[in-house]
Amino acid sequence: MNNVEISIIIPVYNVKMYLERCLDSIIGQCKDKCVEIILIDDGSNDGSETLCDLYLKNYSEVIKVIHKVNGGLSSARNAGLDIADGRYVCFLDSDDMIADGFIDDMLSFIEKEPDFIHFSFCFENNGNYKLKGNKEVLEVNKDKFLDDLLKIEFECQICIGCYRKMLFDEIRFPKGRNYEDMATLYKLVLKSANIYYVNYSYYIYNISNTNSITKITSLKNMNDMYLSVNEMCDGIKCYYEHKNIDLTYLEYFKRNEYIYIYIKLLKVENASRLKKEI
Repeated sequence: MNNVEISIIIPVYNVKMYLERCLDSIIGQCKDKCVEIILIDDGSNDGSETLCDLYLKNYSEVIKVIHKVNGGLSSARNAGLDIADGRYVCFLDSDDMIADGFIDDMLSFIEKEPDFIHFSFCFENNGNYKLKGNKEVLEVNKDKFLDDLLKIEFECQICIGCYRKMLFDEIRFPKGRNYEDMATLYKLVLKSANIYYVNYSYYIYNISNTNSITKITSLKNMNDMYLSVNEMCDGIKCYYEHKNIDLTYLEYFKRNEYIYIYIKLLKVENASRLKKEI
């Protein structure tokens, strides 16, 4: 696929129940556009792998498919980054959907060469959701974005953004770790000069899938989140200290995340070491 402007990376693992509607939400927007969809089948065995091949057969001009041994979400996203031809990349989880108009709007926004475009999302439950916003665009720098992030104006979600692919030249998602977004997003922000805020919920987040990793409270999940919180806060702290930026909101953010993890750990067996450390 030549002259690709946007690559949409979709990890797929045993989501046959949701995959077709996910792909249908985006495939029609990509026809006759400089866009590619990269499906990373991460070792599915429920028929999702067959569905990926069916879409490849029907939409070969737009879709790429990789079948790989299961390695987790980070591994799948990294595999997609390795073959993405787009100047910009987006990430879509295979149980979620994208709103109509997303591709046309992103192609319009990237004409001005932002480092990345941050947008909003809405929740969807059993087919019910409501898109919000007026598509107003605000340009900010990395300091403003980090300030809003630490004040929890929005979450550390990689899927609610469209990123210049060059930002990923030396950045990959941490393999084998959940809460990988938190350990990755801040690195992309620190490499960015100009960021667009778009007031619109382009991303439709499915909350009915109870098998979603982040809905499961486990010792591994909480330990992974703890590692990612520390990594993110340490990285931002180094940047703030270099620029003599006040650390107050960074400390508030870190404590808030620690409290969240600790409360979750109260329901987890064999978590005494991590609870004591926090």
